[in-house]
Amino acid sequence: NKNSYIYADHAEPDRIREIQLAGWNVHKAKKDVEDGIDVVKSKKLFVDVNSHFLIKEFKMYKWKQDSTGKILDEPLKMFDDLMDAMRYAIYTHDLPKPKVVWHQG
Repeated sequence: NKNSYIYADHAEPDRIREIQLAGWNVHKAKKDVEDGIDVVKSKKLFVDVNSHFLIKEFKMYKWKQDSTGKILDEPLKMFDDLMDAMRYAIYTHDLPKPKVVWHQG
């Protein structure tokens, strides 16, 4: 359905524009890592059992540790492509939508 929201990594704005010109409802994703992870963690997620690669990434997702072994509030940047895509969609879609105010004058 071309009306469904698509949230894309804005590292390639030309690609986003190309997809928009093809009639798809694509928007730049908010990519804030910590805030995005907090929003995702606040949701109840339903993952299809056939989403093998996403399940694999969930199992492999790791957090950085300091030299004493204390877990830091920052994920390791590995095995996270699907996790990032999920975060982009959930976080961006969860943000309040701007209201359109028409002004005559």
